[in-house]
Amino acid sequence: MQTIRAIAYGEGDRKMVVNCLFGTGAERSFVREDVAQELGLRGETLSVEVHGFCGGSKGLQESLLVSFHLSSLSGEPRKPIKALTMKTLCNDILQPRISVRAWPHLRDLGLADEEEESLAVHVLIGVDYFFSMMGPTVVRGGDGGPVAVETCLGWVICGPHPPSQHQTPTIPADKSADVECDQLLRRFWELEAIGISSEEEEA
Repeated sequence: MQTIRAIAYGEGDRKMVVNCLFGTGAERSFVREDVAQELGLRGETLSVEVHGFCGGSKGLQESLLVSFHLSSLSGEPRKPIKALTMKTLCNDILQPRISVRAWPHLRDLGLADEEEESLAVHVLIGVDYFFSMMGPTVVRGGDGGPVAVETCLGWVICGPHPPSQHQTPTIPADKSADVECDQLLRRFWELEAIGISSEEEEA
């Protein structure tokens, strides 16, 4: 999973550490409602219709289009972003254990070892900001190893990882998704295609 911790900045001096997920399958960026509230974010109310795999749709629902900034944990640089609020983005995802010492090509990037843990996703960065946040450097090792991708928020580790003994494959999906396969696919991300219209247009 292309996840990274960052600092989100809101109104005044409000800020908090958030888990960001880069997702090219989403046409827009999203932020969880509770995070937007914690940061004191306000914005235009939009009627949003979200669509997923298999033609599934949740119908129209209200969302705020909010503006805030993201930065690396060091505090610089700060990147402005606009995102739509959603109550939930996906289920918690499993961050695999990353041993920098086990991969020579990662040792000079200033990365710390990370233990396996379950992460809540607070911000989903879609294709509207994905490429503007990517840096010029990609560090690859041998075949089958993790790849480090430079972003303005820091290094993102993606690609294959050795699975843990108890790890099972996971798909980030909406928390209310049915466990049956067809329901899971239908509601996967619920972000594959999205139609947005202002309340005035709906009137």
